[in-house]
Amino acid sequence: MEDDFLLELVRINSVSGNENKLVDFLDKRLKKSFKTKKQRVNKNHNLIAFKGKPKILLQAHLDTVPPFLKSRKDKKFVYGRGTNDTKGQLAAMILAGEKAIEEGINDFGLLFTVEEETSFGGAKKAVSIIPKTTKLIVIGEPTNFKIVEAHNGILDLKIKAFGKSTHGSCPEKGINAIEKIIEIIRTIKKIDYPKGRILKQNPINIAKISGGIASNVVPDYAETQIVIRTATNPKETLKKIKENTKKIKGIKIISQTLPPVISKNAKKIAKKIGLKTITFRGYTEAYYFSKKTDFIILGLNDFGTIHSKKEKASIKELKKLTKIYYKLLEEKII
Repeated sequence: MEDDFLLELVRINSVSGNENKLVDFLDKRLKKSFKTKKQRVNKNHNLIAFKGKPKILLQAHLDTVPPFLKSRKDKKFVYGRGTNDTKGQLAAMILAGEKAIEEGINDFGLLFTVEEETSFGGAKKAVSIIPKTTKLIVIGEPTNFKIVEAHNGILDLKIKAFGKSTHGSCPEKGINAIEKIIEIIRTIKKIDYPKGRILKQNPINIAKISGGIASNVVPDYAETQIVIRTATNPKETLKKIKENTKKIKGIKIISQTLPPVISKNAKKIAKKIGLKTITFRGYTEAYYFSKKTDFIILGLNDFGTIHSKKEKASIKELKKLTKIYYKLLEEKII
């Protein structure tokens, strides 16, 4: 049953910006058991479905990265765009919720958001429709059946370097902007960044670098984009970077930050249902939901295939996840 339902969901194209067909499909199904409400987000809609006064919400995003792919299944897996990120979680949540209602369980809900893969636009707006009674949001993302208790923040840097152009045969007469970028990168990678109580690592990705116009010209401009997944407040990391690069003249640093988030009850919940906790380097909708209530992140295995042409979800694990989500509702974990 789980595999057929997941295949049905995956066959609906919900690439970011094109989620409404899936929203309408789910709304029609969920109205049979839940009270539902759509929330407009640009040209798309979030969807909330609830029974009673929700103390717990099971949440997943509806959109996928492009391109839309053909889907199929065999005896072990369902294949296709979104099977793991994150329609596998979506299917398991709906089936767990429907079973819970059949068993007379209430006071819970389902929350499905749009635009997660692009701007978090759905999550930003969904905060306003989370019921005041909600004590926990279970965010469905691939986590290998471990509960994420915290994830890193983001420091997104765009660094511009300005030099002086001259003929490439006499570089000593110019100022090479690319050399400045190289020096900045080396400096940033050498800094000892702060560690948190739970989050210990600050992985650095040199995402983009560009500069120069020809082999016989000393470049007078270059830039780089660097993303650091911060263990602590990214503003502290930015301050360290500025302190360590202030001797490099002719540079401009433009930054965007998102803080790390930590669950209050993840360890307690994990212990109750017999799962382990982990930390996560990726960024999720948890930041926005944590402004309203507590959260955990929990989902399938096979993280390595997401956003690829080989994306798949294990049917066996899909059934396992449905049981775990049901257990969270049955035991009224919060």
